Amino acid sequence: LARPLHAAAYSGCANVARMLIAARADVNAYMDQGVTPLHAAARCGHAGVVQILLDSRAGIDLRKSNGSTALHVASRRGHLEVASVLLAARANVDAQQGVGATPLYVAAQEGQLEVATQLVAAGASVDVAQETGATPLFIAAKEGHIGLVVLLLTARADPNARKENGMTALHAAARRGDMPLAIALLEAKGAVEAQQCSGVRPLHVAARCGHLATVQTLCSYGGRRDVSSHPAAQRITTPEGIARRHGHHAVADWLQATVDWVTPLHHVKLVSHQRALRLLQEGADPFAVSPAELERVRILGDKSSHCSAPITPYLLATQAALEGEAPPDCAVSIVLAAAQPWSPANHHCFPPRARARAVTLLMIGWLLSRSQRFDNAATAFLDVWIAHVMPHAISRSDD
Repeated sequence: LARPLHAAAYSGCANVARMLIAARADVNAYMDQGVTPLHAAARCGHAGVVQILLDSRAGIDLRKSNGSTALHVASRRGHLEVASVLLAARANVDAQQGVGATPLYVAAQEGQLEVATQLVAAGASVDVAQETGATPLFIAAKEGHIGLVVLLLTARADPNARKENGMTALHAAARRGDMPLAIALLEAKGAVEAQQCSGVRPLHVAARCGHLATVQTLCSYGGRRDVSSHPAAQRITTPEGIARRHGHHAVADWLQATVDWVTPLHHVKLVSHQRALRLLQEGADPFAVSPAELERVRILGDKSSHCSAPITPYLLATQAALEGEAPPDCAVSIVLAAAQPWSPANHHCFPPRARARAVTLLMIGWLLSRSQRFDNAATAFLDVWIAHVMPHAISRSDD
């Protein structure tokens, strides 16, 4: 009676399943590839039959020949109700297939966001890797499932977990050319300089594949443009050289033209207003200059006055504003504001210590304005203090 019970499970015939079980059909009988009736019901999304089998003591974590449990099967197919029944019956949420994949891994691979959300809520470990070292986050990034990437990062998945070959989820995003996915990983502290065992960084990958927007994004998060320092990277040239070699001349030309953009703020038209504000509050310098430019100035000496102005974030922001090329919500306006002397209007752009100094100075000014010598001009004194004294007493580098 084993095969009829499998047939009932596949077709979702709950009444037939009950009759067969009452006639002592083996609820744990195996068919080809180790499929049990529970696997069959889970595969086809028949939650009612799954519940009947579990009530009849079907083995909840019995495995197919490839190591899959019923929860693996339901997770791969996206059967939310079946997964819910299995989890309520305490199925092993972190059971691993023969290759080490968990239910969460297969849900991430197939883009099953709802089931993955349920698994995470049930306590699934987000960083269990399969035999190649790939985690659920890596496979979600590789397949381009950004909703799953965000879910896993929110659940504190490690954005820098590596496969055996050193690849991270950011390498996978760079290969796809998926800019929003790359940004999600970078914002979660994904290492832009992570190197594969061969020394390849995400920027090398994006350049090789010709993904200009992703190249720009990686550079705006600090991706280095030089040759990898990895011992195994002897044959790896610069990202620009890689792009040129593979015929991606637009990428190579951009990398060449922006070689002196050495800080995130240099990418004023790429960085968002919110991120730029965060960088400025963390101490980013709107007048930063590349070491190469500083060296050129040092070598040229007095002749440097005949050279063009050093390329700083402020200069680039000014050019973008004058040319009307500033995209909405980019860093241009906030960089221009932060480059000005301190004022109440740009106070929020300064680092914490500078803002604290401003508060202290404001209190001193207020106390002075209340002294007898300014009895009739307290407000005027405080206005002068704020407009003409404080800007000279506060700098972005205040210690």
